[in-house]
Amino acid sequence: MGTRQGREPVRLTTPSVIASASEDLDRLENAMTMLKPDYRQVIVMAEIEGLSHQEIAATLGKSADATRMLLARAMAALSLAFGKV
Repeated sequence: MGTRQGREPVRLTTPSVIASASEDLDRLENAMTMLKPDYRQVIVMAEIEGLSHQEIAATLGKSADATRMLLARAMAALSLAFGKV
């Protein structure tokens, strides 16, 4: 596993850790499906693809400040959705 932005990779070493991570991943995937498409898109671009606000802004045709706000709203919505699944 690689690291992103200096973060250490997660080490899955025991069956209980693996099972817990799998359950969390399932919950996250379900929560992501509950989001508006633009929220899903900006989360994927920032958190999965590792794009900067400037890169996201250029891709979406928005300002960096607008993408920061969109990401903040998307993450808040994801947090709420994650709590519901």
